[in-house]
Amino acid sequence: MNTQSTRSNRLIGVLLTVCAATVALAGCASSAPSIDGAVGGDSAATDNPGSGAPAVENTSWGAQGVPGEPSMTLTAEGLAVGSDGCNTLSGQWRSKGTTLEFVEIAATEAFCADVDTWLLALATATVAGDTITFSDSSGTEIGSLQQTEFNSPR
Repeated sequence: MNTQSTRSNRLIGVLLTVCAATVALAGCASSAPSIDGAVGGDSAATDNPGSGAPAVENTSWGAQGVPGEPSMTLTAEGLAVGSDGCNTLSGQWRSKGTTLEFVEIAATEAFCADVDTWLLALATATVAGDTITFSDSSGTEIGSLQQTEFNSPR
């Protein structure tokens, strides 16, 4: 095995370990992030009267499990699990007013021909009806997904 291949395999192993640790730690949380992003409260992102926050607990978006197609699942515990169609990503989400924020996102970095990896740049999202629109850290919209049947990541 050449040095570059060994380094790539080592990097993939580290990234998968980080993803697994993130999922495990998110599952250990005693409660989900509250509407203002602080840990605690009743739920991750239920509608808070007067806040305009979207109800996105236990929702799935995009083509779940379809190679080459992006998807995202948001759980009531504040876990975000998705795929850009090639790479898997996981981390946490929280609601800040009408915006969803994604934090501690870890992702694999595989190369897949003809796959647009826009979802890997996610930082925030907004929901309008059955569409979630993702933006990067500069606030630029990077893509949208349609809501689909909830597919629990566990």
